[in-house]
Amino acid sequence: MFRKNRFKFRYQKDRMDCGPVCIQMISDYYGKKYDLNFLREICNYGKQGVTINSLKGAAEKIGYDAHVIKAGLDEINDLDLFPYILHWGNDHYVILLKFTKKSAVIADPGYGILSVSKEIFKKNWYKNNKGVAVVLSPAELLESNEPKRTSLFGYTSKYLKKHKKEILKIAATLLIINALTFLLPFITQKIFDDGIAHTDKKMIYYLILSQLFIYIGIYLSEIYRNWIAVKLGGNISIEIIYNFFKKLIKLPIHFLETKVVGDYNQRIQDSEKIEAFMTSQSITSIFSMLTIIVYLIVMSIYNFNLFFLYISITLVSVAVSLYFLKKRRLYDYLIFKEKANIQNLTFEILNGITEVKLNGLEDVKLNQWKNYQNLALKLNVDLAKIGQQQYISFSALNQIKNLSITLVSSILVIDGLLSLGELLTISFIVGQLNSPIDQLISFFRDVQDSKLSMERISEIEDQKDEDNEKDANLKEVENENSIIFRNVSFSYNSTDRVLDNINIEIPENKITAIVGASGSGKTTLIKLILKFYERYSGDIFIKGVNIKNVTSASIRKSIGTVMQDGYLFSDTIEGNIAGETIMDNEEEYQALKQMAYQLSNAEEFISRLPLRDQTKVGSYGINLSGGQEQRLIIARALFKNPDFLILDEATSALDTKNEKTIHNNLKLFFKNKTVLIIAHRLSTVRNADNIIVMDHGKVIEQGEHRELLDKKNKYYELVKNQLELD
Repeated sequence: MFRKNRFKFRYQKDRMDCGPVCIQMISDYYGKKYDLNFLREICNYGKQGVTINSLKGAAEKIGYDAHVIKAGLDEINDLDLFPYILHWGNDHYVILLKFTKKSAVIADPGYGILSVSKEIFKKNWYKNNKGVAVVLSPAELLESNEPKRTSLFGYTSKYLKKHKKEILKIAATLLIINALTFLLPFITQKIFDDGIAHTDKKMIYYLILSQLFIYIGIYLSEIYRNWIAVKLGGNISIEIIYNFFKKLIKLPIHFLETKVVGDYNQRIQDSEKIEAFMTSQSITSIFSMLTIIVYLIVMSIYNFNLFFLYISITLVSVAVSLYFLKKRRLYDYLIFKEKANIQNLTFEILNGITEVKLNGLEDVKLNQWKNYQNLALKLNVDLAKIGQQQYISFSALNQIKNLSITLVSSILVIDGLLSLGELLTISFIVGQLNSPIDQLISFFRDVQDSKLSMERISEIEDQKDEDNEKDANLKEVENENSIIFRNVSFSYNSTDRVLDNINIEIPENKITAIVGASGSGKTTLIKLILKFYERYSGDIFIKGVNIKNVTSASIRKSIGTVMQDGYLFSDTIEGNIAGETIMDNEEEYQALKQMAYQLSNAEEFISRLPLRDQTKVGSYGINLSGGQEQRLIIARALFKNPDFLILDEATSALDTKNEKTIHNNLKLFFKNKTVLIIAHRLSTVRNADNIIVMDHGKVIEQGEHRELLDKKNKYYELVKNQLELD
């Protein structure tokens, strides 16, 4: 029997996290804590989120009895199996917690725990008078596996430790500023109680002069502190964002494919927010605390009743501020989501501007963008209202506190219990305490914001790297250069198999071609060879070694690859082809580069450019045709002079003449190399040593060109249509 805990709400981290987070919340309810990344993986999570069947399958994998039901509102209420996971709207999941007489209480991972009317509930849940729900009953649940996340303190201390000298300089400067500021009220008291009371002009001159020097010392210290803080902040900012990208590059491709551009942009902003928290707010707030403590001790020495009055009203104002900070949390999260949506749409519009204009989608896309902005504006206005309420409440209490202190201390002066100098000193202390208390409340807000940012960054930081140090390096393996698939099956979700029980061999020093209609699994097969995905059954061997035990980096270095969607960077042609390759022999480097240009037929247009291969291409370079770009991408693969070569529609953007030239050039290069070609054109595959025909994820036939034609099966049909399948 599983103990039911108080329901714990969790926000989703990214746009499509709602399904896994719903399972995570229900598991919390039954006393089991599961890692979100683990739940994503077993849900076969992608950019489009998860299907209802994937959600059901994931729940069963961790030990739930899971059932998908279609029911009406009354039926689901009568079942009384709360909490349910509901398919909400068109692309979202929420948890139904309970029904009241007029409303339904739901936990929406994107918004919080909400009470919605039954009319709104039906509108979002019903499809044809019924709604879809997943009912989970715990059977034998897996043990909790949620790792201990990096804490905000642990994360910040990791960076601050590297800059101890700068931190000590800032701390010493703040200590000097606080010490100098601490002297000011006592000097003020001396001016009134000793200087003015005894008409001692000389003492007044000395005291005023000492105040002047103290203020100069404070200002110079502030300038020095700010200079150190700017330098420290810049260095830490570079370190944080560099480490973020470094970690990102080490992550598996299948994880990176689940994110969109806005997700990464927001996490970079999160890094900057944490950097600001580390280098300014945290250190300043520590000294604000010190200032508050010291001044309160001084006030209590002067008059304990004034101290008690001050501390009582201050605690009330701090409690009010913390109440409003709690209300801010939801809006902070929602604004984060809308910023990501706006960035994604902006990126989409700018990248697809040609298609937008060609298809008359200007108004559609502008309205989408405007709707996102309006929603973000509404959220910001609501957040500003909370901020105003907080400010007005805090300011009102602050004024009440100041007036109360002035009133009581004035009465004490009249009664002869305080001197005029002591009254002014207390007024000065009260004034000096306002700023540190404001900083302290801001610090609480910054901690809350930084914790939210830390949660999002931790998701990246805590991911396992793509490669394990124990994995083998393929470059060091001396076996034959073959690729073997044994009983390999793969699906992007838990239901539809993209590859189904593949058993093939791509032999050493031979040309193997794969043909088939779009969606037959050809490109997916290549991605498995390159370790894009690891959630497959069966085994894949390269050079006789199971690739599950080989580093992804060494596989990709051993294979020259041209994918359908190859990409040119904003760099010179040479930079795109050779990257940062360093070779001891300059002649060998130039020979390799020239070979790549000639075999890919890129030399033909490079030679006509004024700067030749120093010409900048890509987003910020000259415009190249699709065929020219493809030739440079082929050249990049050839420059590696690899043992294996994979060409996925490598000449699809080329005209017949260029394609023929490149094929003729590559014949000699293919010798003593293991080559895998995917193509639709007959001219590309007819001379292959072995042709593999795929259909709906299965290998249905293979053999040489003439042999397959004689069988008059699928390959024969493809040839009849000239392999132009799309």
